[in-house]
Amino acid sequence: MDKAPIRLIAMDIDGTLIDAHHLLPSANRRALRRAQAQGIYLVLVTGRSIETTRMVIPAHWPFSHLVFSTGAGVANWPQGLLLHENHFTANEAQAILQCLLDHNLSFSVHAPIPDSHIFLYHQGLYLSTTDFNHRLQTYHHHATPLPTPPTPLPWCPSLFLSIIPHDLALYQQIASLLTPYGQLTRTTSPFDHRSIWIELYPKGVSKASGLLWLTQRLLVPREGVA
Repeated sequence: MDKAPIRLIAMDIDGTLIDAHHLLPSANRRALRRAQAQGIYLVLVTGRSIETTRMVIPAHWPFSHLVFSTGAGVANWPQGLLLHENHFTANEAQAILQCLLDHNLSFSVHAPIPDSHIFLYHQGLYLSTTDFNHRLQTYHHHATPLPTPPTPLPWCPSLFLSIIPHDLALYQQIASLLTPYGQLTRTTSPFDHRSIWIELYPKGVSKASGLLWLTQRLLVPREGVA
């Protein structure tokens, strides 16, 4: 039996497509050109938001779609036209917010897709880290303190993010609190390369589920994806 032709190539951005200096290696550049010449869909799959993707991916690079925010959103590229999104319900969001406040964690709560780079934040007295403060300084123009006392959120969020020191036992404790509310993802901080970022997305959200949604929309069979 002949092997099905590849119709779509999906790739992560950081450490896969681009290097640590946000440069495109020449081998990757040549591979993209070959795939583009064959009419293959080139899809970026990333934990970045649309906004932070634009910071490192020029519009003229030959990508057709973007699966972003760990699969919470799907858009065409480079126009950024939103095709698919996920968010928490208002009741889910308020329950998560109260849980985070009750445990006095430092966290951010992010606006709906496609504006997930915009966030409210709370600096808890417990477990506040320099990494959390570094992130606030980097994205200060998108950050607003959570009101005190907290008021109902102005939107149904796409993501909650809590940052803790590199303590696996502590991570397990917090993960057990948050897992019932959604899809938990653990990543290492891109700032100090040590702190743990605990990302909570709506249930079912993942890079794989976002890519699956896109391939079904494009009528690309599983065997046609690389």
